Amino acid sequence: MGFRFKRSIKILPGIRINFNKNSHSISIGPRGAKTTFSKNGVRKTIGLPGSGLSYTTYTAYKGKKTNANQSLSPASTLSSINTKVPQSRSLMLSYVLLVFGLHYFYLRKPLFGLLFLITVGGCGFWLIIDIFRLPRLVKKCNQEISILQKKAELNLQYNEIQRDLDILQESSKILVESTDISTIDSRYGTMIQAVNRLEQPLETMSELEDYQSMIDLIESIAKIKNQKTEFFNESIDRIIDKLNDKLNFLKTVKARKNNINKLVNTITTLENMPDESKQYALTKLSELSRKQDIANSVSMTKVPNHTPITLEELQTLKNEGIINNEEYKSKARELLGLTQDGKP
Repeated sequence: MGFRFKRSIKILPGIRINFNKNSHSISIGPRGAKTTFSKNGVRKTIGLPGSGLSYTTYTAYKGKKTNANQSLSPASTLSSINTKVPQSRSLMLSYVLLVFGLHYFYLRKPLFGLLFLITVGGCGFWLIIDIFRLPRLVKKCNQEISILQKKAELNLQYNEIQRDLDILQESSKILVESTDISTIDSRYGTMIQAVNRLEQPLETMSELEDYQSMIDLIESIAKIKNQKTEFFNESIDRIIDKLNDKLNFLKTVKARKNNINKLVNTITTLENMPDESKQYALTKLSELSRKQDIANSVSMTKVPNHTPITLEELQTLKNEGIINNEEYKSKARELLGLTQDGKP
């Protein structure tokens, strides 16, 4: 059984000093409308005396605000945290509160406020001194608030950076291991967006312990960003190798062509893959079509031995705006000996 101690002393009408085992505070106001100042924050209570009903809010000096009459789950508690810090203190309002001896509470110094009230302003001497000290006290308080604001912004910024770092780590693993071209394309776009967001704020985070590991990760991702075409070409090789293994187990021409046709349709609609890589993919798929024709003794009659136009020329026509995207996809399928529905 622990020792508990709590005592409240009335020093003026509507003003009480509260003592307990761990801290002390001052309460101002009548029953039912009371404001309590402690070393950690301000608690405001509104209620009906004698009814047992009350509403309490607590604002910490670091800016976190909670409602005592609410029951919050851990997830909702995290989402309800207010990261804002108190606004700057006004010199004029501080002088007004000085008359009542409450200026120290306004300037976030409750212990000095308690001493000021207990000693009645040091019998007047402390009050006179504070008249001249108040501008400096207000300036110092505003500087502390500014520091809190910067810390809150830095904490928020760090959380955003950590989120982007998690995206990079997850995406880099998927990009290396995935054999789905749509997943690779979308993840590449997500990864580059995260890199772009990280480049600027990381310059202000050099004091963090894991700063160097962040930089190393960014640099490794930047290599992929700077070698975009090479990265996609390597991914295409990996995907086509897997497709080739799959086609070797398919017994019908229709099934093989359907698989190739599906990949062609996907590649021509990707957003992040560069045109050079799309051209590379179509060329590799054309070679795969001919290889399957020979390996399985299948006559793919719609793959001409000599085409009147190459895939390189087709890509040039698209880039110059001579043909649109639909015409490009249709002609690419024709060059590969494929139809829209994948039939031979």
